Amino acid sequence: MLSVFQRIKEIGLANIHSALDKAEDPVKMCDQYLREMEDEIEKAVEAVSLQTASKLTLEKKYQALLAQVQKFQTYAEQAVEQENDELAKKALLSKNKYQQQADELKPQVDSVVAATANLNARLHEMRENFDEMKSKRNLLVARAEAAKAQKHINMTMNGIGGGVAAKGFDRMETAVNRLEAEAEAHRSLAEQEEDPFKALMEQKRDMVVDSELEALKKKLGKAE
Repeated sequence: MLSVFQRIKEIGLANIHSALDKAEDPVKMCDQYLREMEDEIEKAVEAVSLQTASKLTLEKKYQALLAQVQKFQTYAEQAVEQENDELAKKALLSKNKYQQQADELKPQVDSVVAATANLNARLHEMRENFDEMKSKRNLLVARAEAAKAQKHINMTMNGIGGGVAAKGFDRMETAVNRLEAEAEAHRSLAEQEEDPFKALMEQKRDMVVDSELEALKKKLGKAE
């Protein structure tokens, strides 16, 4: 039984830290510890069962001796009532023999009863520890899953900021900027090219202005 509790003691921070130092999965390690605890609990249950069987056997034997004591006590009383002292003495001798055996067995019975109660209490404690470890394991799984999710999110965000996709978008933006600049340059060049009808349009504009000027001079009496 001491080995059982020693194993439970080993399922603690030391092993968890060791697992983390070795880059081991803490959830898998806790599952392994739980399986070991289950194995030890099964062994403890078997030990308690054997102890209980031994207790029941001794108690049954002790009760049988007490029954014999009571039986020969009754025989002795009946013999006395019949005034048969010889038979009464034989009954009392048998009674005393069984009483002595019962008295000798009583400490063993008391001891095995106490030992069985102790083992049952320790088994109950083991099961409580196991349930507590299972609860901690479930909490650890939840924390591990949350940590993995956060890690994935952080990696994704880092990828968006400096990953291949982000760099690709930067290249595309540069290319678009270059195309826009080239388009603007071509537009400017096109505007600067000589329009073959530009002279005609300017001549027409000048004629309109000259006509308006002559009309204004006539109005003001300045016409030549």
